[in-house]
Amino acid sequence: MYFGYWDVGLMVSDDSGRTFRRAVSGLSRDDANNCFGIVQAEDDPDLLWGAFGQWGRSDGLVVRSTDRGRNWRADEPGEGWLRASAGDLTLENGEVVGLTGNTC
Repeated sequence: MYFGYWDVGLMVSDDSGRTFRRAVSGLSRDDANNCFGIVQAEDDPDLLWGAFGQWGRSDGLVVRSTDRGRNWRADEPGEGWLRASAGDLTLENGEVVGLTGNTC
């Protein structure tokens, strides 16, 4: 179970919501505090994509986790790197193919 929100970041529950842990390892402090969107690959429960960023500055990034949100990685510029703010992520074959809402 995943819970993302502004000024909270991303929280993950491994026990159906009884307890939650913060899941922002690998993100900068500025980006870690705001999770605008999260999506899990249909065919791989370990693969997540998240839109994190800075509230009020329309600045953030789309990052990937291959371990159910324990660690996050942003691709470097030139390797599919995306900058984004609040929006909904769309996956196709485990890869981000769309981001709706505000982007930058």
